[in-house]
Amino acid sequence: MVIATEPYLLISNPSQSPFNVGIKLNLEDFSSEQVRELNDRHGGPVKEEDQEAFFQLLNGHPYLTRKALYLLVSKNWTWENLYQRATDDQGPFADNLRRQLWFIQEDEILQSVLRQVLYQNRGDNDKALWRLLRAGLIKGTGDRYQCRCGLYEKYFREHLK
Repeated sequence: MVIATEPYLLISNPSQSPFNVGIKLNLEDFSSEQVRELNDRHGGPVKEEDQEAFFQLLNGHPYLTRKALYLLVSKNWTWENLYQRATDDQGPFADNLRRQLWFIQEDEILQSVLRQVLYQNRGDNDKALWRLLRAGLIKGTGDRYQCRCGLYEKYFREHLK
């Protein structure tokens, strides 16, 4: 069985997980150099002048980066089109974004802590911070946190007011 990061949003008690069997693999986000290499392997759909903006939007998130490159190549999208529609409810990442939002909306504490991260780069509930970290929505340590990527920050600022 393979599962992504979302179970941490479903499980309010981290010591009671139905997913505690097997090997745990933690995937790191791609570096900017790795994203450039992936772009090259896809035929360079993101032009050199757009590389930084592309990386800032997705911050090397493996699934989102791969999906973006796939759409740029297979659907003949332009970077400008993908960027403009990135957080749309019918946009290229809508399924991922909407699923994350639904999980967050089920828990007032997660919503509150994510708002704190969005607007203050901190959170006052360690358990909620841990769940958001493990779900892959935020990154950080100690007393400084931020959204994992620009896409998440933009989307949650629009939807968690």
